[in-house]
Amino acid sequence: KQNGSYTRAEGEDLAFNVAANIRAPLLAEPLTVDDVKTRDNSSAAALSYRAEMRTALAPMMTDDPPELEFYAQYVQTKDASWLTKLSDAASRYRAARDNMLAVPAPKAAVPEHLRALNALGAYAETLERLAQFAPDTFAALALLKTMNETEEEMLSSFDALAQYYVRTIAQN
Repeated sequence: KQNGSYTRAEGEDLAFNVAANIRAPLLAEPLTVDDVKTRDNSSAAALSYRAEMRTALAPMMTDDPPELEFYAQYVQTKDASWLTKLSDAASRYRAARDNMLAVPAPKAAVPEHLRALNALGAYAETLERLAQFAPDTFAALALLKTMNETEEEMLSSFDALAQYYVRTIAQN
């Protein structure tokens, strides 16, 4: 700007590029295959696994609005109770991940199980950090982008797990 080379259009381009490329790195180490308990690949084991997973994932099943709505309410009102709700949601996802970690997966489902575990953990971490750093505009921007990506991965990972169930039931 001091040299006369700055234009409003260049500033907008810079802002767009920064916004498009900013994201918050995940801090937690992902789980590995060694962290996953296993069971055999029988039909009975797959059915048992599915039933146990329903119970394990129960903390995620609420009538609460999407987590992004909690953040949006915070932005509108600056009321920190919305960040508490966001943090509570993170705790529920973390509890579901911990419950899921205790469920032995059929050996054939380990890749899908591990992917879902890590996706849940990443989403929970991102929600918690968004609740913590919401007042910081740049941190919040990065975390919102990461939240979108981790939520997408969580949904995709559970879709892959559902496909495992379909394949397993269809084979038997």
